[in-house]
Amino acid sequence: MNIEKVVRDINATPYKVYVALAGGGQTFASEFMQYGGASKTIAGINIPYGKEAFEEFCGTEVKQFVNPDTARLLAKRSYEKCLKSVEDLQHAIGIGLTCSLATDNEREGRQHRIYVALHCHNYTVVSTTIFERGLTRAQEEEFCFTTILNCLSHAADVPVDFGEQMQFFIRYVPYMADATGNLEMVMREDIASKVGDEIDYLVLAPGSFNPFHDGHKAMMDRAHQILGTMPRPEITMYNADKGVLDYIDVKKRIETIAAPYQGMALVTNARTFLDKARQFAKEGRQIIFVIGADTWNRLLDPKYAGDMPFLYSEFVKMNVSFLVFNRVGTNIATDSVMDVLRKRDTRALNFNVSMSSTEIRERS
Repeated sequence: MNIEKVVRDINATPYKVYVALAGGGQTFASEFMQYGGASKTIAGINIPYGKEAFEEFCGTEVKQFVNPDTARLLAKRSYEKCLKSVEDLQHAIGIGLTCSLATDNEREGRQHRIYVALHCHNYTVVSTTIFERGLTRAQEEEFCFTTILNCLSHAADVPVDFGEQMQFFIRYVPYMADATGNLEMVMREDIASKVGDEIDYLVLAPGSFNPFHDGHKAMMDRAHQILGTMPRPEITMYNADKGVLDYIDVKKRIETIAAPYQGMALVTNARTFLDKARQFAKEGRQIIFVIGADTWNRLLDPKYAGDMPFLYSEFVKMNVSFLVFNRVGTNIATDSVMDVLRKRDTRALNFNVSMSSTEIRERS
């Protein structure tokens, strides 16, 4: 494998990558950037080595630093940062690596392992590699570099044969991602349904569904009674307050959605209701958002709404309306402009199922 050619081929694509490396893999920075043109591809490289730096980068407390979920968390935060460097989100790539490599004064039984995760527009992948004893730190670092480059070249649509490069390592790795199935990969196209052009009356129920619970189902069942059309759950990959999800997250959430709604779930990159409306709007189509009072109130918050008259005018152009459900303990806010878009129905206003995904997660 000609590494310089691979790097230059990647740099010739429109893709950008942000990489977070913890515990090892730092040779990626020097190896990749030794060739000219790396600035075309590298949006950033972060090495959050200490606990405080690690958790600051991740935005949350991390209990276990070397595992596949932590690699995914690093990849998601990297992707989130990379989005700021691209005009087309389809060209953003986030990579996270966390590992436990050879070191001085090895304690008996310490396992050498590498977890690499990548998230991009089309898929999420996380690979696990566990070494047998016998490799030096430098050799394990080389494997880290090769694995990252392999993931990046695949995401950037650059064909590379890593066969020769990997032959040396096969003797030392009991199981490898491409050999024994320790590779978890979820494709966007495998979990998201589509909205056909023939649908002129589209009812959407946006939510994080973490997890989907009886309150969600009761509200969607009631909306079906009111509107005569089944709502379609919509999960966004990017929440304005909660950050980026990857497709492994979304797959798990969709699996919690009760029938018959599970097979109708939509996955979008729409951060706001305006983005959602624009994604699904077409001439002659009516769009109704089914939401709770707390979500409606956030929609009216200037932090999210911005220019309210403009927001209203855009919704009117796209034939958008809202069916707002009562939520116990929350008053439905009013607005002289936006209230025109609300569909009022006593069956929604008298809805009194009180459940919270947050409370369910805390109890579990």
